[in-house]
Amino acid sequence: MGDNNSGAANVYREIGPRAGLACGALDIVKGSLAVVLVGVIARDSGIQMLAGICAFAGHVWPVFLRFKGGRGAAVAVGVLFATVPAIALPLGALSLVALFHTRKSMVALFMFLAGVPILSWVAVLTVDLSAAKAGYVLAMPVMAGLSHIYSTLVLPKFGATAS
Repeated sequence: MGDNNSGAANVYREIGPRAGLACGALDIVKGSLAVVLVGVIARDSGIQMLAGICAFAGHVWPVFLRFKGGRGAAVAVGVLFATVPAIALPLGALSLVALFHTRKSMVALFMFLAGVPILSWVAVLTVDLSAAKAGYVLAMPVMAGLSHIYSTLVLPKFGATAS
C-alpha cells in the first residue's frame, strides 16, 4: 500500500493521522529503548551508539519483512532522544508545534532532523559535547536522509519498491 514501506509516514498517509502518529510514536520508543536498555546493561557510550545504529538498520532492513522496512527517521529521532536529550527535547517540542500547525509529518520531521546539526554545533561549543558523540548525533539524520533519498529517488528509477 502507498509507497510499499512499513514506516510511520506511509501509515500516516495511507491509513490516517491517528495510526500514523501511533506508528511514529512506537518507532521513536523503539529507537530510544534500544539505546536505554543497552545503557543499563553495558554503561558504555560506544556500545549504546552501536545499539542505536542497529535499531536504525533493523528498522530500515528488517529480516522478517525481506529487508523492506521503513525509512528510519522516527527511529533516528528516538535514538537521539535517548542519546542527547538536551538536543532532542527542544527539537521535539518545536516539531510538535510544526506538526500541529501544518498537519504535515514531513515538515515536523524535517525541522527535527535539520535542527540536530545546529544544536550539536552549539553543544560542542558550550557544553563540551565530545567529538565522537557529536559525529554520531550528526550521522543519525544523515542516515535517515540517505535512506529517504534511496527509497524515494533511486529505487523508483529501477522499478523497485521502497525499502
